[in-house]
Amino acid sequence: ELGRPAWLFGETVHRNCTRAGYYEEGVFADHSGGKECLVEVGCWGPVVQCNITSRGAINHVGGCMNVGGACIGCTMPGFPDKFAPFYKAPPGSLVSSNTSRIVGGGIRTLRQISQRDRNRTPLWDKLDAVPSGWARHKGQPTPVDKVALYFYEKLQFAGSERPGRTAEDEQYHD
Repeated sequence: ELGRPAWLFGETVHRNCTRAGYYEEGVFADHSGGKECLVEVGCWGPVVQCNITSRGAINHVGGCMNVGGACIGCTMPGFPDKFAPFYKAPPGSLVSSNTSRIVGGGIRTLRQISQRDRNRTPLWDKLDAVPSGWARHKGQPTPVDKVALYFYEKLQFAGSERPGRTAEDEQYHD
């Protein structure tokens, strides 16, 4: 539509940004160079069409967001006038950022529960103990973790068999 190659300018910067996961979880940087999403410090990535985050700037290296900078929309036809003032949150970011904070907070909590469980071996659960070298790393699951895990595993194994052996399988038959 703008006479630019679609393979270069078909997707938004945000779609391939290495910081997009932080946006999804509602975590935003409060200064340029922070590791979190840079929308609130003036990044226009969610609306700018360019593949700089996946292609890189020079010899496939860099790209504003990959090196700690916010996207200022330099590849867009309306640049610089429609993207000024630079390094100030875009007008629509207030609504989208706050929505992302609310929804992302729930997503982040569920991921943390899953991570805590998945960072334990089945043997540790069976023994109800963590070996001493690992014990310093967040020991036992909380009651909330156990309830969440119960429902998580119901969904995980719905319509399929659980891995491992049952007591019947362990008996020897002649």
